[in-house]
Amino acid sequence: MMIDIQGAFDNVHKETLVGILKKHKLPSTAVRWVHYFVSERSTSLIIDGTPYPNQLIRTGAPQGSPVSPLLFLLYSGPLYKLVEDEGTKIIGFVDDVTISVQGDNLDNNTAKFSEILTKSDEWSRQYTKLDLGDKLNFIHFLNRRRSEIEEPNGDMKAASKTAKLLEITLDQRLSFKVHRKQTEAKALRAIGQMNRNV
Repeated sequence: MMIDIQGAFDNVHKETLVGILKKHKLPSTAVRWVHYFVSERSTSLIIDGTPYPNQLIRTGAPQGSPVSPLLFLLYSGPLYKLVEDEGTKIIGFVDDVTISVQGDNLDNNTAKFSEILTKSDEWSRQYTKLDLGDKLNFIHFLNRRRSEIEEPNGDMKAASKTAKLLEITLDQRLSFKVHRKQTEAKALRAIGQMNRNV
């Protein structure tokens, strides 16, 4: 199951982040620095030449800072622990999270995904306000049967024939045929564009 956490850096809440850092027993100097780093930030806009007054930013970690991805990983760390406690494996790259369940029974695996998704959504709403997003995707490998999982809002989501993991398209048989075709098409488009520019 692949989850793209929506607005990852924008939804880091200062108090929750500081609480997580204290729970991990980070030195008080580091905790104070992080508190300062995500506090008292503001933004201003100029639209059609008209400047608008500064607005205080109350949540989020600064975009573009090399520290922000690390802070987000610490912030979302409890989600990883919650999922691992459910007997599954989880890997992530900033806001892209992949959860895997291994088993012989498709229905049991699908039920496990639904349970994990519900618990993850409850945790997110209670502690972090992270939006687990509409970009949820799940796939069964090496199995032709399709199934559905129930999302926290009650909607049913069908298993996909393909899913993207860090920009690599995976298919049910892990043959990488779809990914190869997509990559070849992309390369041909780039070559065509270069030829037009010459």
